[in-house]
Amino acid sequence: MVITVEHGPDNHSAADTAVVQNLEITEKAEVDKTLGLVSGVTQVVKAVSHTKTNEFSVTGKGALTLAVGIGGTHNLALITGGIVHIGSVKLTQKLGASSEWTYAGEHYPSAS
Repeated sequence: MVITVEHGPDNHSAADTAVVQNLEITEKAEVDKTLGLVSGVTQVVKAVSHTKTNEFSVTGKGALTLAVGIGGTHNLALITGGIVHIGSVKLTQKLGASSEWTYAGEHYPSAS
């Protein structure tokens, strides 16, 4: 499903576009740990980082067309390559004001 939010005729001109007002990106990686005894005490003796992801949340105003799901168009310059999953979209439209929206998802930079 593609969600399109446009301004009403009395709000703003048709030239208005989506404006990002806040962007949060959290880079994460999972880690596998191997425990072993060091001087008789259990310690992590090996750790391997894998499965990097970027979780993001974007808020803004204006006209927005967005598809929820894998490969959703996000237009965020900081997130390139890999696969993007847009998991949630919240849209708010009030009379006489620009549309407000928030969307969030995950970026898998090594996926294809």
